Amino acid sequence: MSELEELGGEAWFRLGDRDLATHLYRSQRLSEGATKTDVAKELAERLGVAVRLLPVTNDTVTTEFDTTLGRLSFQEYFVRHHHDVTVRAIEFVGADSAHATPEVLDALREASRLVIAPSNPLISIDPILQIPGVREIVAERREDVVAVSPLIRGEALKGPAARLLGELGYDISTVGVVDFYEVSSVLGSSTRPTPLWPRRSANAACTSRSRRPSWPRPTTPSASPRRCSRE
Repeated sequence: MSELEELGGEAWFRLGDRDLATHLYRSQRLSEGATKTDVAKELAERLGVAVRLLPVTNDTVTTEFDTTLGRLSFQEYFVRHHHDVTVRAIEFVGADSAHATPEVLDALREASRLVIAPSNPLISIDPILQIPGVREIVAERREDVVAVSPLIRGEALKGPAARLLGELGYDISTVGVVDFYEVSSVLGSSTRPTPLWPRRSANAACTSRSRRPSWPRPTTPSASPRRCSRE
């Protein structure tokens, strides 16, 4: 990248050798006709990853941010600007017309438990849920769904999860994470989809509110949410 910079090229997307090699290999294999599922399997085998990794779709889906600086790609937002720019909306271009792979749909149906990892709900988990068919299966199996919050005492351990929740109108807390998964859309959808998990009383989740939907909170190391400000 330093050589590219010396030649006058854009060199802000700096990667280590391993990351760069992975991206080059992936691009090469895709240009040769391999699917994302094929490439994920090949990389896992070569790197000694024992678990089965499945891309949700083999189709092209890109994450774009509507920000105060204009429209930004995921790489521009995350790497070039270090996610230090206000976001007004997030769009997953191509998600509506993408197809979940048969392997993913079978895995969702056959798994004994579905665990939503403590990754960023808005830009890591939601792109998966936006692929047609995925959210529906998760909702059907909501008795078997466990979600782990990425926030501890109102702060993300890493990345812009807390900031994005606040910028898009959600409470910066585990309660806000549940709110987001209930809506599962940052594009202003007026319809609330089927909850991903069963509802039950959660009055202890936010004692400052006299009325609020009830749900089980995702697992979190924090004893209680830090802020309850969104009405």
